[in-house]
Amino acid sequence: MRPRALRNTILTSPLSLVALLATSAVAQEGMALTPPMGWNSWNIFYGNIDENKIKQIIDAMVTTGMRDAGYINVNLDDNWMANPARDGSGNLIADPVRFKSGIKSLSDYAHSKGMRLGIYGDRGSMTCMNIPKSGSYGNEERDAKTFASWGIDYLKYDNCNPVGQIKSDYTKMGEALRNSGRRIMYSVCAWHTEEWMPQVGQLWRSTDDITDKWFPSENVYGRSILASLDGNSNNFIFTRPGSWADPDMLEVGNGSRTEAENKAHFGLWALMAAPLVAGNDIRNISKSTLAILTNKEVIAIDQDSAGIQGRIIRKDGDLHTWAKPLGTEYDTYAVGLFNRSASAANMTIRWADLGLDPGSVSVRDVWEKKDLGTIPDQYTVSVPTHGLALLKVTGKIDPSATRWLSNHHIHSVTNGWKFLAVDKSVAGNSLKLGGKTYSKGLGAHAPSTTVLALRKKFTSFQADVGIDGETSGGSVVFQVFGDGRKLYESPVCKGGAAPLSIDVPVAGVDSLSLVVTDAGDGNTNDHADWAGAKLTALPSIPDAVSRQVFAHRATLEGRTLVIDRPDAGPTGLAITDLEGRQVRRVAITGNHAKLSLAHLPRGIYTVRLDDAPAQSRRILLSH
Repeated sequence: MRPRALRNTILTSPLSLVALLATSAVAQEGMALTPPMGWNSWNIFYGNIDENKIKQIIDAMVTTGMRDAGYINVNLDDNWMANPARDGSGNLIADPVRFKSGIKSLSDYAHSKGMRLGIYGDRGSMTCMNIPKSGSYGNEERDAKTFASWGIDYLKYDNCNPVGQIKSDYTKMGEALRNSGRRIMYSVCAWHTEEWMPQVGQLWRSTDDITDKWFPSENVYGRSILASLDGNSNNFIFTRPGSWADPDMLEVGNGSRTEAENKAHFGLWALMAAPLVAGNDIRNISKSTLAILTNKEVIAIDQDSAGIQGRIIRKDGDLHTWAKPLGTEYDTYAVGLFNRSASAANMTIRWADLGLDPGSVSVRDVWEKKDLGTIPDQYTVSVPTHGLALLKVTGKIDPSATRWLSNHHIHSVTNGWKFLAVDKSVAGNSLKLGGKTYSKGLGAHAPSTTVLALRKKFTSFQADVGIDGETSGGSVVFQVFGDGRKLYESPVCKGGAAPLSIDVPVAGVDSLSLVVTDAGDGNTNDHADWAGAKLTALPSIPDAVSRQVFAHRATLEGRTLVIDRPDAGPTGLAITDLEGRQVRRVAITGNHAKLSLAHLPRGIYTVRLDDAPAQSRRILLSH
C-alpha cells in the first residue's frame, strides 16, 4: 500500500536531479557525551579502602599514563562512610580513621591531579555492606548537597535494602543532583535495565556485579565476564550520547585469564560503547595490562562521538561477529570477530553484512595498529580461543545492498509494554503477519515511538505493518514521521487483518520516527509489527559526473548544474525543496545551459526540466 496524502515525492518525472549538499552536524550539549572512563575501588579492594590507597591510585593513574588515556574518574565504592554513617544532624560523614582528612580533601587532591572524584551511595536504608544509616532514602536532597559541597563529580547509586519504589527513588536522587549546584554524573546501579533509566542517569548498570571469572559456570558471586557481556548486548536500543548501558567494571588485570581473554574483554566493552572503568590495582599494573587498557585505537572505538552500541550481526555457533558503526556516515565500522569456542578458528567478515560496496573496503588491524590495505568482498583471519580480532573498516555505502531497519542504529525508543523487540515480536516470538513469518523487523506495542538517524542517506522506507499473529485482538495506527513531518499514516489495523505494505519516500530525512498509536481504544493486545522493514540507500555517485536520459544529459560540476539537450528552444527549469516548495524557476535556451546553485542553502533539492521525456528514468547526482 502506498502512503496516502503524500504529494511531495522527491524523485519525480520527467527529469529529476537531486543536488546533495553537505550539511553541518549540530553539536550536542550535556554530560557524558562519550562513555565515562575511570577506575573504581570495589573489584580489587572491596570495602577495604582508605584515603592513602586512593591517593596512591590517583598518583599511579597519572604516572602510568592512564589519566592521559582518558581514565579521569576515580570512584570510591562502598564503605567510605563512618559506622553509623550519619552525624547527629543527619549528614553523611566519612570514616574518621580511614578518611581522616575528609572527602573534600580527597576530591581536592584528585582535582589537583587533573582527575575527578566519584562516590558511592544507595537508594535504600543502608548500602550493600549494611552500614547503619548509610542509605539515602528520604535524604536525597541533603546527601546530594553534601556530595556537591565535597566537590564530588560522579555518584554510583546502588540498589540494596530498598524501602521505596525503584523508579521514584532513582528519579528523586537524579533531581537532587541536578539541584545540588554542581554537575555530578549519575550512575543508576540497579542491576538491570528499565526503559526509564536512560532518561534518569547518564549511565545505568544493566547487569549484576561482574567477577574476574570468564565462564558463567565459574560464578561464585555476581556475573562472569561472558554473562555480563551477554546481559548487556541487547541494550543497543537505549544507548546513545549521554545515556550508556553499563555491564560493570573491567576485570582486565585481575584474576588469571590469558592475554587473549583480557584483550577480548576490553575490546568487547569498547564495541558495546560501555563505560571503561578499570578495577585493577594500578599501583602494580603489568606492562601487558597497561598496554591493553591504554590502547588508543580501542579507546577511540569506545569513545566514538556517534555513541552507537555495537551488536552481534552474525552467529556461527560460538563464532560471533560484532559490528559498531563509527561516525554518522554509515561507511566506517569497528568489527570484532569473537571466538567463544575452545580452539582457534578462522573467522570471516563479509562487507555485504555491513552494507558496504564489496570492492571499496580498506581494513586496519586495531590490535596490531597496522593498515592491511583494500580487501575485496571479505576478510578472513585466524582467531585464538576466547580471542577477539578487532578491525576498523572503511568503505562506501552499497546502494544495492538490502539494509534491514533492525540492523540500523536506534537513537531512542519508548514502548507501551516490554521492550521494543528486534527481529522478534514484542512477546519474543517470530514476527508473523497474515500467516507469513519474517526474519527481520521490529516488534512494538502501542503506544510506541522508535527514532532512527538516517542522516539524509536513504531514499525510501518499506515495511509490512499490522498486528502480530501471536494475538487475536488489538487495534493500532502506524505513523511515519521525517524530521517531525508526518510522511505516512495507516488506517486502523486490527488483529487478524491482512498486513499493509508501505513504501514511504524519506530522501532528505535526517531523523525518522516510527510511531504506533492505540487507535483511541486502549492498548490491550496492541502487538504491532514493522515486519521486513528496510531502507533503500541513496546511490553513491561521484561529483561532476554526467547522466544520460534519452537525448538529455545532466551534469553537476561543483555547484553548477549543466544541461545538454537536443532542442535549443526555450523551456522551463524548476527547483523545489523537500517540502515541495518551489525555490526557483527560470527559462533556459540553447542546447547547452548552465545554472549556478551557489545561492541555495545547503540541503537536497529536486530539479525538473519541462521538456524532458515523460517516461524518463530517475537521475541522482551528488555534490
